[in-house]
Amino acid sequence: MGTIRQKFQENKVKWGTRWPIFVLANNLPFSITVKTAPPDLEHPVYVRTKTTDITTFIHVILDKEYALSFNASPKVILDCGANIGLTSVYYANLYPNATIIAVEPVESNYNILIKNVSYYENIIPVHGAIWDKKIKLSIEDAGTGHWGFQTRESGDFDIQVQAYSINDILKEYGFNSISLLKMDIEGAEKEVFESASDWIEKVDVVIVELHDRLKAGCETAFQKATNEMPVKFVRGENHIAARKGLINVSSDIQS
Repeated sequence: MGTIRQKFQENKVKWGTRWPIFVLANNLPFSITVKTAPPDLEHPVYVRTKTTDITTFIHVILDKEYALSFNASPKVILDCGANIGLTSVYYANLYPNATIIAVEPVESNYNILIKNVSYYENIIPVHGAIWDKKIKLSIEDAGTGHWGFQTRESGDFDIQVQAYSINDILKEYGFNSISLLKMDIEGAEKEVFESASDWIEKVDVVIVELHDRLKAGCETAFQKATNEMPVKFVRGENHIAARKGLINVSSDIQS
């Protein structure tokens, strides 16, 4: 909590006009959903106090960990593992003319996502998971908070969700290419990138958090899938791969 409290104090203005309410709510002994209005965003966002939503808000909205310097504005953004929609909202404010597809498998997260993206006509919410094929998956709570749910093809878990491949999403919404593929799917990236041969040529830029600590082989699958992308670097927890000339590499590495 010390780090979060420090972030509150350091970023009073960035949290928005409701930041005192936000701080008070986060000190309650239970979690509630609160609204905050950061000045960098056109519309307010909702987060659940005393959950990983707060850290996600810090990473995405305050620290801008998904910022990329595109040489031309992206047209289609696929947000896999959209959580409560903060990354989609962040991109919608940066690129209001882009179509953003926000895919989230966990119902409790998706319910907050729906509220957050409801202000933006260019964000399409999808309750589902990303996998290597269209199939029903089990959802496992790994006990690491709202951002740590994992999907499995088999298991004795009561909660199931419809999963889609990257091509399924493209076909469903009538797109031929993806300008930016953002992925944070708790190890499922291994299966997704292992099946990338039929869709990776349609993707311009990838930003992904790899989870080899949860499932061995994630980075190997990512590196093999993006072998033809000459621009590669790591920033924080994210691996970035891009085709030549699409992003300002020097600016992105330093940010």
